[in-house]
Amino acid sequence: MRVLILAEVELGRLGGCESAIHGLISGLASLERLDADITVLTTESMAAELRPVAGSRVTVLVRPAPGGAWNAFKRALGPHRTLLGRVGRALLRRPPMGLPQQVPLLDPWVLGLGADVIHFMLPDYAAGSPVPTVYTMHDLQQEHLPELFSPAMIAYRRMLNDAVAAHCTAVVAISRFTAGDFLHHHPCTPAKVSVIPWAAYLNDGDASPLSQAELALINALPRDFLLYPAFSFQHKNHIRLLESLSALERREGMRLPLVCTGGRSAHWELVRKHWQGCDPRPELIDLGHVSRALLLQLHQRARGLVFPTLFEGAGLPLLDAARLGLPVACSSIAALREFGAEAPLYFDPQCTDSMASAIASLWADETRRQRCVQGLSAGTAALNWSACAKAYLDLYQRLGREAVK
Repeated sequence: MRVLILAEVELGRLGGCESAIHGLISGLASLERLDADITVLTTESMAAELRPVAGSRVTVLVRPAPGGAWNAFKRALGPHRTLLGRVGRALLRRPPMGLPQQVPLLDPWVLGLGADVIHFMLPDYAAGSPVPTVYTMHDLQQEHLPELFSPAMIAYRRMLNDAVAAHCTAVVAISRFTAGDFLHHHPCTPAKVSVIPWAAYLNDGDASPLSQAELALINALPRDFLLYPAFSFQHKNHIRLLESLSALERREGMRLPLVCTGGRSAHWELVRKHWQGCDPRPELIDLGHVSRALLLQLHQRARGLVFPTLFEGAGLPLLDAARLGLPVACSSIAALREFGAEAPLYFDPQCTDSMASAIASLWADETRRQRCVQGLSAGTAALNWSACAKAYLDLYQRLGREAVK
């Protein structure tokens, strides 16, 4: 049986989703018995990350660049292509391309790969297919924080999820919370929806050497610091976190250095402007997107992890901290409580005072820190990528058998 996993995302663009792709491929490659021919279709940047863990057991494939003189010309424009495209459309009075109004069919090149089962791994993408399909449901954030989305994006996500509920053969949610949320907003046969939880992205046992520049960076960090690894999406709530750290210093005299990692969106400029206006201004060390090896070192050296997100489908930073024995202060939201139970120091992510109080305990209360570490370790011990991969493999095989029947 041939399985095609569609995961065409550039490294540093989707945060936790990229970690999950890495985890699933490494998990599939680690299975003692892999009764399927697995191919993951991705980008050049992600392929470089996946090939070392895929080995010879999972094929990592990159779509060939389109040929022809016109496509060669567009590639030659490089970073100027977007601006010139806008100018050209204005001159021709053509509107820019918007979001699709309906789910497209899979393109012939993908169909030509001859898969028996196709797995849509990325959020916000699915396509019509003549073979069985699996869709990973990450979250329905637009239903809970609609103010963070344009009306067009909300309409697109709802249209796509309706199509997924109606036409995908199986929907796999990354948490029980997300499964229930999907069924509430997009009713379908409950048997179509299952839960396969993610696992930690980082592991003490697979550390790789740091570059000289990374070593210098690590050695220049404060002895103690808080860590927040997150792409700078607006719902990650960086601004309120900085406000809480400023308040702690102003009221309690606690100056707590914060190290932030993750890809950066346009919203990050607003975060930085807000940080510059804080009084007092917290100590912010912005590292942006970092290698897996450096991220592991940061977790091992941090005093604690803060996770002030407004919404999650699961929450990989919590799972990484649990695996590596790092205490956590995080938002009291459904998905994080599903995996953290009562172990983390919870706070209201909308309330600066609540956040500041939990962070102060995370930093200074040794008894509470140890209780957090022990509770997280016990509660997430069963989660690993081999088990996740085995569950997906069983699903692929079942769908393949049913299609033959």
